[in-house]
Amino acid sequence: MADGLVYISTPESMYPAEDFIAMYTTDTRRIAMALLATADRPDHVAAGIPRLEDHRPTP
Repeated sequence: MADGLVYISTPESMYPAEDFIAMYTTDTRRIAMALLATADRPDHVAAGIPRLEDHRPTP
């Protein structure tokens, strides 16, 4: 948006078409990346694909 904010509506909103939260784009990106990272793990487990992080030695 022109004002540097992204307007989102959550699934729990009482009025999904009218109930929006304004967030800065940097915060919106952080939330999006956190959701992608969280969804990545079950996808790998379901597909039987090991992650590199699971096999790295701890210092």
